[in-house]
Amino acid sequence: MRALAVVRLDDQVMLQQIARDDIDRDVRRAAINGITDLGALATFAATERDPSLVDFARIVMIQKTSDPAALERIALDDPDPVLRKLAVKRLADPALLARIARSDPDRKVRRAALDRVRDGQLLVPLLLELPREEAIEFVRQLTDQDVLRQVWSGHADADVRRAALVKLTDSNLLIDAALNAPDWATREAAVDALRDPAALAHVLLETRNMGIRNRLLQRVRDPQVLAALERKDAERVVERELANRSDTPGTTPARSAERGVLCRSVARSDDREALRQIADENVKREDAYLHAVAALRLLLLESRIRSSIAQPSLECKAALTSRRYGPGSHDVFGESVSIRVLSAGEELAKETWAVKFPYMLTGIPRKPFLVSVDMVNVILKVVDRAQLDESEVRSLLLTSPAADMRRAAIARLSDTALLRRIERTDSGRGVKAAASVRLKALALP
Repeated sequence: MRALAVVRLDDQVMLQQIARDDIDRDVRRAAINGITDLGALATFAATERDPSLVDFARIVMIQKTSDPAALERIALDDPDPVLRKLAVKRLADPALLARIARSDPDRKVRRAALDRVRDGQLLVPLLLELPREEAIEFVRQLTDQDVLRQVWSGHADADVRRAALVKLTDSNLLIDAALNAPDWATREAAVDALRDPAALAHVLLETRNMGIRNRLLQRVRDPQVLAALERKDAERVVERELANRSDTPGTTPARSAERGVLCRSVARSDDREALRQIADENVKREDAYLHAVAALRLLLLESRIRSSIAQPSLECKAALTSRRYGPGSHDVFGESVSIRVLSAGEELAKETWAVKFPYMLTGIPRKPFLVSVDMVNVILKVVDRAQLDESEVRSLLLTSPAADMRRAAIARLSDTALLRRIERTDSGRGVKAAASVRLKALALP
């Protein structure tokens, strides 16, 4: 009750007397908080014996002073990090804040100074000195678009730049990142950050990156945009069915169109990073043949192949086919896949695989029959046309994550020690079997 009464006092002399002489600490705190004379507060802090009241008086001084020089002295020289932090929160000089953010021995004081820096040219070098996770955490809390833009354009770490990118609202900047960023993760982050339908449509129409295109096809539903994409794409990466696709997930027309999109896009992609991800057989796919398609496309992009085969290119067609069974006219779906390798427009290799429908069915399957694709012969025709020697086969094919590439390599290997190691350690059952068959063939007289 006495503390509440003191709060209502405005007699400065009485407040100073209570702060100095009262026996109740809470009453003294209330009196200290009411003192407006900074000199009186300084005198109290210098003469008081109770450390907690000294600290409280100094906190009140920092909160009430408007003297930049006094705040600077406390922020730079006070031994108490709590008081330095309070002073920092009242500083406005960006250069001084940057100095404290860089040099103060206490992490919380440095972070308080960093939070006050609003000049992107000063902030970006400071972020470079922070550990990556700390810098990312800080950037995620930023809201100033100008500062975020400077972090995006000026920071060296890709993860920190992406943290800034996803908080930007500038559609033009996001479009540029989605189309031109050097790595897949940044392009993907830019696409996910886009909200403007017109910007999404623009990226869909302009990108030649298979991963970005297929990601956007899940978000863009405007039939005019899809029709424009079909007209624009001279190599028909997106099939005509997309213009009429159903929005219902899992319907057969949509799945057939998506299969065609993926197959054609992988076959023409120049994005090595995305192709490596697709070629990785540790990532299970329903359309498993795409592992080998991606690996073959990567092979055709190799400079050694391009120096031996004129203008190598790859075509891939995939679709769901159907057959009608029974008196109820039930459609059962299967898959067909066709691969062509060309050299300057001339066909170098071609294979087609199609499901052989059973003569009759006792029940209607819910899922389509998927074709089994073996691309070893296609790959070997490329190897033979390029006249790869055994060491080149090892470096270009045997290291591939796609089993068909490794099986093709085995067919051209003669190193029995290497073949035995493959037979023991390869992760692919079919690759191990191919190594075993090759060893037996080499053992024949």
